[in-house]
Amino acid sequence: IATHPGTVLLQGTNGHLWFLPALASAVAIAAGVRRWLGWRALVVVAVLAGLYARLARPYARTRLGLTVPDNARNGPAFALPGVVAGIALARRGPSPRWAPIGAALLAGGALLSVAELTWLHHAHRVRLTQDFVAGTLAVGVGAAMVALANPRWLRQPCVTPLGSAVLGIYLVHPLVVDLLHPLARRLPAPVGDVAFVAVVFLLSLWIARGLARGAGTRWMVSMR
Repeated sequence: IATHPGTVLLQGTNGHLWFLPALASAVAIAAGVRRWLGWRALVVVAVLAGLYARLARPYARTRLGLTVPDNARNGPAFALPGVVAGIALARRGPSPRWAPIGAALLAGGALLSVAELTWLHHAHRVRLTQDFVAGTLAVGVGAAMVALANPRWLRQPCVTPLGSAVLGIYLVHPLVVDLLHPLARRLPAPVGDVAFVAVVFLLSLWIARGLARGAGTRWMVSMR
């Protein structure tokens, strides 16, 4: 924190935890803009923030690209459009009709992402491994709509109980990754890669559930 305060503010104490400060800052900005300037102003700010994030990251090498010192994925620029989209969904309320619409939006966003990455790679020599592109928002909103619609085929008894542990798994998993990383290098691919992911998930789930049972640690990992 003393040597890199900006990095900690935008990314957190670990590169894997960028989601939390990004979400917190985006929620704070959304609350302030909506309170003082209104809903329409918030939508405009979110659109501009999303445009900036994409021009500063995946589209940085294009003619309209921006050169910035930090990863635009970290912080409110990337997160704000998703948060505002979530507010818009909350304003309308979930509906069973959202499932097919969300699935179509998810599939369309995925295809758009592939098209974007293909074009960027061939036209501007951009790596295919990008954190996000324009289609990413459509994928996220589509997945959220499907989840909120809660269709019958999505109600799986073996998966549903994991919902309350998601935050804890996310917070704990970097520690497990760092602990097991030396061992992962010795495992042959691709079986080793799949096994590594499975072991990290199971250990993170076990630790998160253990922390959730303690009165002094429950608040850190539980979403209930």
